[in-house]
Amino acid sequence: MVQRESQLEKVDQVIRFGQRFSLELNSSTDGHTIAFQGRGDQWNVVGLGDHETASTSIRAGINRLPQMPNGQIDPIWEENDEGITDFVMITAATDRIPLEVERLIKWVNENECNVHRKVVRLER
Repeated sequence: MVQRESQLEKVDQVIRFGQRFSLELNSSTDGHTIAFQGRGDQWNVVGLGDHETASTSIRAGINRLPQMPNGQIDPIWEENDEGITDFVMITAATDRIPLEVERLIKWVNENECNVHRKVVRLER
């Protein structure tokens, strides 16, 4: 089916299936972060911490996530779903950031935090 270029969603990056990548976050302060991968109305937590726990500590400056306990980048990749995907990272001073989307939306509006979004196109 043809599409009009003006109707295409703008993406920050194109990632091929099986290509290893990390999430890059430039933070102005030390704190904690969680990440979600979203496609349409389906959102899944991306394990950023040790042993794929949801949250991890971050430092002021550029953070490449997820990381192994020794600080080395632990790349992620996609092999199943192609198309437009959102990666959303929430940063805050606390590590008590809710993981359920409905609670998280309320929490973001009531707490000091930052929301970072990157739109990627995953393709074969």
